[in-house]
Amino acid sequence: MADLPDWFSAFQGLSVEATSFTYGLDANKAAVPAVSQIYLATDTKILYVCVSVGVWTGFDVAILTQGVLAIARGGTGLSTIAAGGILYAAVLDTLSRIAPTAANQVLRSTAANVLEIAALVAADIPDLDVAKITTGRFGLARMPAGTSTYVLTGQGAGSDPAYASLPAYAVIGSGNYVGDSTANRAIAHGLGVTPKFVLIITGTSVDWVALFTSTMYWIEVATPAVGTYAVTTMTSTNFYVGNAGAYNRSANFTGSIYYWVALG
Repeated sequence: MADLPDWFSAFQGLSVEATSFTYGLDANKAAVPAVSQIYLATDTKILYVCVSVGVWTGFDVAILTQGVLAIARGGTGLSTIAAGGILYAAVLDTLSRIAPTAANQVLRSTAANVLEIAALVAADIPDLDVAKITTGRFGLARMPAGTSTYVLTGQGAGSDPAYASLPAYAVIGSGNYVGDSTANRAIAHGLGVTPKFVLIITGTSVDWVALFTSTMYWIEVATPAVGTYAVTTMTSTNFYVGNAGAYNRSANFTGSIYYWVALG
């Protein structure tokens, strides 16, 4: 058949020379074909060849040397595939198709030889060695959670840092007040701890008072003298001034301005 050189060459491999080449609907092909008949079913896109009397036979894929197979011929049983979809072998020699159903989905394995396209979850992300992070800075929210009043401190070369309590350090506060001649007057120091020492000086003389625990030591610099006057014991909130026996020597004389420094 001079007008069918490609088919003639292709079927030489089957030792058959086509005697007729017809086409039409699949249901309309000859029920009892003769040897060498070829029939193309235009609805199913199946090419039938008769190499044995009365039997339509498929041909080996090796004779296909050009063109592209439809998806249906890939083994899915389907003739279309969704945009963005892929084909994969779910089981041996059988193709399946999967496609994303929403934005930001990824291809992942859910079990041996099983794939799906779904949203990425935390378990899908493997642990990453910190050595891989070479740029950028972590936000505070990404830092390890600490403990109140603890600080992150180094633990020596080759060791991870760790949270530790703050080292002991002195705290200091200062202020002033005007005397009012009342006993055991509370003066807030703001240290948060009980002071170990409070120094009080007057703004009108060279006298000063050193307060330890509940005893005030009065020192007159111009005329060396020492006196002691009891007041309420200091707390983490207040120290106390004013002894009714001598307000001027217990740092709370009416009208006098007093300046103080507290060490905790």
